[in-house]
Amino acid sequence: MDRPLGFHHLNGRAHLGQPSTPQQGMDVMKVKSFFRSFVIVFAICFVVTAIVSYLYSLIAHGAGTVDWEVAFRMGVILGIVIPLIPLLEKK
Repeated sequence: MDRPLGFHHLNGRAHLGQPSTPQQGMDVMKVKSFFRSFVIVFAICFVVTAIVSYLYSLIAHGAGTVDWEVAFRMGVILGIVIPLIPLLEKK
């Protein structure tokens, strides 16, 4: 029977526990590493995009406004793509 990674059944309930195989442990580490990389890249990209859009708006239009939508979108896109690159290169 296939079970989610790191779950085992005890008294009819599913509990989070140690992975049953070393391969499952590596998969959990990859997910944690990917999530950590996503958060770091997202934060950096979000802040940099917000600053750049503010400075562009200030210089080009004379009104210092931040384009939060673009900053969020860029953060999410690059936060997903950049951490995936090393995972895809290993295969």
